[in-house]
Amino acid sequence: MKKLVTAFAACALAGLVDAQVESVNIVGYQTVPLAQNGYTFTCSTFAPIGMTDGTMTLGDITANANFSPFEDSIVIFDSTGSMVVQATYVSQANLEDWGMWPGYEVGWYDLDDGNMEFGTLNATVVPFGGSMTVFTQYADAGLIYAGEVIQSAVTLPLAQNAYTFLGNASPVDLTLGDIVANENFAPFEDSIVIFDSTGSMVVQATYVSQANLEDWGMWPGYEVGWYDLDDGNMEFGTLNATAMVAGQGMTAFTQYADVAIIVPNPMPAPAP
Repeated sequence: MKKLVTAFAACALAGLVDAQVESVNIVGYQTVPLAQNGYTFTCSTFAPIGMTDGTMTLGDITANANFSPFEDSIVIFDSTGSMVVQATYVSQANLEDWGMWPGYEVGWYDLDDGNMEFGTLNATVVPFGGSMTVFTQYADAGLIYAGEVIQSAVTLPLAQNAYTFLGNASPVDLTLGDIVANENFAPFEDSIVIFDSTGSMVVQATYVSQANLEDWGMWPGYEVGWYDLDDGNMEFGTLNATAMVAGQGMTAFTQYADVAIIVPNPMPAPAP
C-alpha cells in the first residue's frame, strides 16, 4: 500500500517519537490505492483535526489525480443496505481544465449531476470509521485521507438488527486478530464480512472472547478471536491472521444493542 505521511507522523508511527511528545497531535495523510475495474471497501484512516463528535464530512476526503470525475465513484450505504450517496470527485485541476474555476466548488458531486447544478455533497456527514464502496476504471487511482492520528482505541458502534459499514480506521496495517468486539457481540450469531474487489465474500467471521470460552469450559485450550461463522465447533482455528490493511472496510451485522467493534490504538506504547 502506498503511504504518504508527513515526516513527524511517519516517525511517530514507527515508534520513534519520544514519550514526552506523545500527547501532541500527529498529523499526516495517506493515499489508499483503489482496485482497477473493481471495488474497494475502505474507511478513513485519519480524522479531521479537532474532531469531537466522532463524525467527519465527505469533504474531508479527497481523491488523487487518477480518479476520473463522472466515471469513478464512491457509494455510501445506510444500515438497511440502501444507497444513500453515489458521488464522484471533481478537483480544482478538473475545474480549471473545464473553464469552471473559479466559480464551482472542489469536491464531491452526485454522479448523476453531470452539470454540477445542485452543488457538492461535501457536507454529507460520515461517521469516523464508516466505510464506503469505491469503483474506478483506472490504474493508480486512490482516495486521500488526511488529518490527525487518533491516539487511542477507536470504538465503532454497530446498528442493532442492521448492517454497519466500517473498517480499520487506523493508518497502520493490522490483522483481523488485532480488532476485537465488545462484550455485547454474540458469537455465532453476530458477524462481520470482508469482500474482495469483485464483491465476493472472502471472510464471514464471528468473535469469540475469553469470557465466552470460559463460559463454555473451553479456556484454556482455544484461542480468543475471529472464527468462521460456519465453524461452530471451532475445529479449524481462528481467522486472526487475516490481513486488515490500513483503511480496509468490512460489513458487520448484529441483532443486539450496544455492540461495538474496537480498532486498537495505532501508536506504540512507550518503553518502560
